[in-house]
Amino acid sequence: MTKRILAAALAASLLSTTAHAAPVAADLLAQYNLIVLGDATVSSETEGTVFVGGDLTSDGVYGVNPDRLPNGAEFGASLVVGGDLLGAQYGGVRVFEGDIVIGGNANGRLYNNDGGTITNAPVNVSGVATAMHGLSTDLARLVDTGGSITGGQNAVLTSAAGADGIAVFDLDASFFSGVSNLSFATGGTTTVVNVSGTDIDLGGGFNFNGPFADVIFNFYEAETIDIGAAFSASLLAPDAAARFTGGRIEGSVVVGSLFQTVEVDGPLFMGDLGGAPVPLPAPALLMATGLAGLVGARRARKAQEA
Repeated sequence: MTKRILAAALAASLLSTTAHAAPVAADLLAQYNLIVLGDATVSSETEGTVFVGGDLTSDGVYGVNPDRLPNGAEFGASLVVGGDLLGAQYGGVRVFEGDIVIGGNANGRLYNNDGGTITNAPVNVSGVATAMHGLSTDLARLVDTGGSITGGQNAVLTSAAGADGIAVFDLDASFFSGVSNLSFATGGTTTVVNVSGTDIDLGGGFNFNGPFADVIFNFYEAETIDIGAAFSASLLAPDAAARFTGGRIEGSVVVGSLFQTVEVDGPLFMGDLGGAPVPLPAPALLMATGLAGLVGARRARKAQEA
């Protein structure tokens, strides 16, 4: 009986979905701490919400959302996995707050403090990938607004806003080889740092004096990113195979695939990109409403049992 109630509620919520304005990629940056478009192998913690388009492999104990952020609105969940959840038997995946959506199967130990879990559910991975690639391309087209870079190895980037209120720096990957410490003077201005180059290597000698919630680095050409030190701004690299192995990452993160042995923390990106027109296709809305139906059904079941 309970299963029929859940199925009926989920089906009804999907069928009752009507047309809504398509969300944009910038919204996802403000809702998910970590977005991996492909596969992720993790052995540390992500303090906020997580989206993984492919398989999520836990090589140890993986904590999700101990900061207890709300479910990401686009999918109605704190942990979204488009493929399978693998390897969790070696310690488990624990979601501290919110719901879980898994497109494939969940293998091993999965702990969810107070939310619901849906497996074998449709996840609009291609829509997220399209939105994020589009955002990266659009940001890369922005013109450098002429801010200053001072301080040599202790570099300070001072933002200068353009007519649209966004400050833009154009750099190449070699910039980081001459910098030991990096900080920003944004004055509250949303700042985009476009970085060219296919291979990005930020070793242990590099440090951010942050975090900077209004700064986003757009590695629009990156194929690989290796970070072995603190990185304290949001990071957009939708085509990159990323390795986070030192320090900690503080900001919203978007990468193609990920190997993670250090924490990914907030703050989430708080800049204003002016509603960059990169919509996430409407099927994501179906997942959000479907999970809402599951929550409603759970409440109805509890009421029946009371």
